[in-house]
Amino acid sequence: RDYESVLRQFNCPDCPDRSAFWRMTDDDTDPTAECYGCGETIYALSPEQERGRGHFVCTPCKRHWPSERAMLTVGQECYGCDELIFPEEITPRRRRRPDMHTDNKHHCQACGTGKCKAKPEVSRRRR
Repeated sequence: RDYESVLRQFNCPDCPDRSAFWRMTDDDTDPTAECYGCGETIYALSPEQERGRGHFVCTPCKRHWPSERAMLTVGQECYGCDELIFPEEITPRRRRRPDMHTDNKHHCQACGTGKCKAKPEVSRRRR
């Protein structure tokens, strides 16, 4: 039987101080990994629970952008046409170099509901 490797995110409920980690798994039906902190066997998060770098593509205006804080179930408004767009995929976050800086403003669907965990100084762009 041939297996296709799939990148999945794991997070141990018993180790709150440990951050989530990504790992390639051979079996997407029952993916498990060993926790780095406690050594327990843990199951992968569902794709809807995974958080990371989102890749957004707006079909109406052909605009595309990445977001380092994304979930499949949380959309972002397109700056080009104001459509609510959901990410096509979630991948591990990139590690930023200390000299990298951006003035891009964060704005997601969760900002409007008050459930966004973005830093307060990063706010939704107003028109």
